Amino acid sequence: MHNNPNEINKKRFYYSLIRTDVHNLLLGPTSFYWQHDHDSFYGWSVLSLHMRLGWEDRNEVRTVYGNLFDSSQDYSVLRAVFWNGIVERAKVRKEKEAYIGQLPARFIEIPVSLLREWLNEFDDLSLKIDLSSQLDESVKVRRLRIERDYYSEIFEYIWQKENELFSELNNKWQKVWDQMTELLSSSKIVTDFSEEYSAYEGRVHYNLDAYSADIFDH
Repeated sequence: MHNNPNEINKKRFYYSLIRTDVHNLLLGPTSFYWQHDHDSFYGWSVLSLHMRLGWEDRNEVRTVYGNLFDSSQDYSVLRAVFWNGIVERAKVRKEKEAYIGQLPARFIEIPVSLLREWLNEFDDLSLKIDLSSQLDESVKVRRLRIERDYYSEIFEYIWQKENELFSELNNKWQKVWDQMTELLSSSKIVTDFSEEYSAYEGRVHYNLDAYSADIFDH
């Protein structure tokens, strides 16, 4: 028996729609709100680290939400979200339109002073643009995004981890990532928050029990 090409294309289109939503959810909300004790927390994506393994479609994004211009706000929130495309694609094939994706995730409170320390790690960074690298979906790709001012001061860089030109950047990135891993494994989890997205509408389904800080083999 041969598969119906129209049915195959329908399944691919359906998964591509899901994957587009996942991409927006991984990158995170534009604004994060949380009722912290008697204070109301508001922050945007100040620092974001992203690891991706292309052909497996495995991604983890760790983003710190804060407001460095509010001196009364001495804490920020670290949001970690993971996606395993191979596992989720199999679920989509099995569950079809009944599929409801759940993102393994964890949210923790960290001091804003630590966020500043992490930002300082990249202060004296010297970067080059490598125009000779070739497309290779089997390699690990890293991303760094810093948004000190959401209007006029944004930096973003994406590179292949194994590229020797970026050894200094890799070392700084890894140092911050490792510190995040330790905190995500031991810190109190933040709940009862709300998020505001610019490119996604609908309910976000997080699985706070499924997340593990060492789930991604680096």
